[in-house]
Amino acid sequence: MDGSSKKDYVGQRLLHYQVTERIGAGGLGIVCRAIDLKQKRTVALKFFPASLTTGEEARLRFVREMRMCSTLEHPNIGTLYALEETGDGRLFLVMAYYEGPTLAKRIDQGPPIAPNEAVSVALQLLQGLAEAHTKGAIHGDVKPENLIFTGLGVLKILDFGLAKFYGNPDYAPSSIPGTVAYMSPERATGAPADRRSDLWAAGVVLHEMLTGKRLFPGTDPNAIMETILADQPVAVAGIPDGLNRIVAKALEKNPNLRYQDVSEFIRDLEIEQRNRLLFGAKEEGTALVADEPAPQAAAEAQAATQRGWFLVGCGIVLLAVIGVIAWLYMRRPAPPPEVPLAMGRVRLLQEQYPQAVAEFERALAADPNNESAYHGLAQAYAAMGLLDKAEESWRSDIALHPNSVDAYDQLAKFELNRGNYPAAITNFRAALNLAPQDPAILSDLGAALSRSGAVDESRHVLEQSIHLSPSFSAWNNLGDLDLKQRRFADAAADYTKALGFGNGDYRVWTNLGLAYSRTPGDKDKAKDAFQRAARMCRDALQPHPNDPVILSDLAAILANEPDGREEAQTLIKRAQSLAPDDHHVEFNAAQTYVLIGRRKIAQGFLQRLLASGYPVEEISANPTLADLVKNTRVPTSAQARPSHPAQ
Repeated sequence: MDGSSKKDYVGQRLLHYQVTERIGAGGLGIVCRAIDLKQKRTVALKFFPASLTTGEEARLRFVREMRMCSTLEHPNIGTLYALEETGDGRLFLVMAYYEGPTLAKRIDQGPPIAPNEAVSVALQLLQGLAEAHTKGAIHGDVKPENLIFTGLGVLKILDFGLAKFYGNPDYAPSSIPGTVAYMSPERATGAPADRRSDLWAAGVVLHEMLTGKRLFPGTDPNAIMETILADQPVAVAGIPDGLNRIVAKALEKNPNLRYQDVSEFIRDLEIEQRNRLLFGAKEEGTALVADEPAPQAAAEAQAATQRGWFLVGCGIVLLAVIGVIAWLYMRRPAPPPEVPLAMGRVRLLQEQYPQAVAEFERALAADPNNESAYHGLAQAYAAMGLLDKAEESWRSDIALHPNSVDAYDQLAKFELNRGNYPAAITNFRAALNLAPQDPAILSDLGAALSRSGAVDESRHVLEQSIHLSPSFSAWNNLGDLDLKQRRFADAAADYTKALGFGNGDYRVWTNLGLAYSRTPGDKDKAKDAFQRAARMCRDALQPHPNDPVILSDLAAILANEPDGREEAQTLIKRAQSLAPDDHHVEFNAAQTYVLIGRRKIAQGFLQRLLASGYPVEEISANPTLADLVKNTRVPTSAQARPSHPAQ
């Protein structure tokens, strides 16, 4: 959460609201109780991070969404009174305040909710969703934490219209694991939420009410997602079969087999509830009593005949069942592409790239035109180092979808990452021909132009991106350009603005430290930035202690301070031993040895880089290496790798 969210305004008066208590916090800000002095009522105020509405376009989008949600009027939807703004420009919602507990608290405290009550609660939830869906609103984050009861026990759905802002890359909400646990399988493939996604989440909520425990527990989003995609929820013991069938249909992994409309879900629940109330004895397995039982003598006389016919009937029924099963087997539908597609994405997250390739190929076998499958296949191949196959996948995607902005954009990013700047620029321009005002594509194009040496056009494009919608990416790329052109004060200002969207990562803090270190009077700021970068880099290293790239990054950071240079030398040697042919490690080795005063060794690494075709522009853009590379002879053939001196 950004710095502005540190305020909770407790004890302050904002407009005509007296803030009295902080009552909650999460990824989308904090919630406070307040008194509406004008209307003389208690309200809830929800304050949002400033990064959520940075830029006029993002702000207008947010305001439009909230105004649309304020038109939702239904007994089961939380009332949204107004969207207000603090004196310092921070937006907040004014909502009705409800005293009752959330459904999450009710489930966690146990015991399981009885079927009659669970169905009643589910019907309230579905009736609220029905009203929203009719107005074109999708909740997208239905979960027990967003369901609260009034003092009279009426269910209210909270946070309508906010779920889509969880995808904002400028911050990471702390409640992601809880949100993932109610995410439908198709959303794992990157598909947007639709009505069926809300109905999946409602099915999860109903299952949890009946069992008294979370259906997909845990705190690791990847593990939760894998469970959602791979495991079929088991029937709930002790409840009517009809209710289990309803839950199973709501939790179908294929959205086309799930409830398609909330009215279908409501109808089945109402029928099941009515039947259970009318024929409760039958649900318990007790046979209905016949109107005129046969006399005992007649029953005994018919018993032997009935047993014979019973055996014959069983045989006929068994043959019929076998026939039906065989017919169903022959007619079973092929698995939909959504399932292997989602599993492929899970394999990517788990870094199981060959398995990811197999899943994406299964998805393409089911749907040869599936664009998401081509994207996943290309990403898996790229991660495996099979760059030609990755490029082939992107180009196949473009051939099938010539008007796809995403296809050109993804291919351009692929070319940018492997240093093929002309190809990256060509494909970014193709994407912009289809989406000329896309600020993210403009930002990436600016980075490619900068690395290719077209600095004037790069600056123009990056400034255009920032004008359309300021973002972390655009400010960071502009900082890289200013650092490259030795405009150190400007670079420091750019990186500071980029970090205003969130904590960023250690590379941005490292670059900020480099900019400050070359700006008169900012040595202390440089030291603070390098220390922050080192802490963040060590955190990144903890789950991957033998990652040579992160080890070399940490070495290059520590070498900027006298008290870190001994450790820096140890780390760079270790990185070199783990990845002796990695250009990133060599680049960091050159920086490290320059900073600790061993320029000859650094020059040897630069010679090796240049001999392998590493772009001299990339080296010259680095303030630490720019002067050294001017005096470095480019060898005609690769020379022996520089050796570390004995200690």
